[in-house]
Amino acid sequence: MPIFVAILIAALTFGGAVSIKDHAYASWGGDALFKNEQDAQSNTAVRAARRDLANKLSVQEDQIKIIMVEAHDWPNACLALENTGEYCAQVIIPGYSVVLRYGGAQYRYRSNIDGSVLRIESAPSATPTKSFGILKGSMSIGPVCPVERIGEPCTPTPEMYAAHKAIVYRPDHKSVIAIITPDANGKFSLHLNPGEYWVDMQRQTIGSSVGLPTKIEIEPRQTVILAIHIDTGIR
Repeated sequence: MPIFVAILIAALTFGGAVSIKDHAYASWGGDALFKNEQDAQSNTAVRAARRDLANKLSVQEDQIKIIMVEAHDWPNACLALENTGEYCAQVIIPGYSVVLRYGGAQYRYRSNIDGSVLRIESAPSATPTKSFGILKGSMSIGPVCPVERIGEPCTPTPEMYAAHKAIVYRPDHKSVIAIITPDANGKFSLHLNPGEYWVDMQRQTIGSSVGLPTKIEIEPRQTVILAIHIDTGIR
């Protein structure tokens, strides 16, 4: 039976830590979801969030700036922002985390994939760029093949990365904050409110996780780095 071994190393980076503002604007283009802010405006979920905020503030949509858009898998139908006594179906909802700004205030929305479900995560702040910290890192998986032949490299597929999700919990280790799904290259990044969290691997039907859960602490404008390795047990 293959054994999945996940080794999680969390370290705060001091000194040249990436600020939320710098990270947000640097996220356009490259491996980001959108090339630029104009490109992001075409997304239905982003449009829905801008429209909702514009209605709440009684302003024009073009007055609201898009600061950041991240893809997220939310752990329930309430996008992990359930109200007291509210029933939320326990299903994974693909969607987005959208940060908008109007004037000196910043607003963070959660949405499903098409924006038909929206929830506001954070209240306006006088210093919005200092409100969040960053959790980022990469996942490695191996060995993938019993024998690796010259010219036939055995590398993890995007499907393999997607099948190995990590979960971010509140300190009670019960309330799910976010589900981390690595991209096709095994990388991941998300913004979290300052505080303590537990990170654990989603349980597999075969094998077991070793070395988890692990506690991390998110601080404003600091980055926590996670290096996750999955040992498939293939020999």
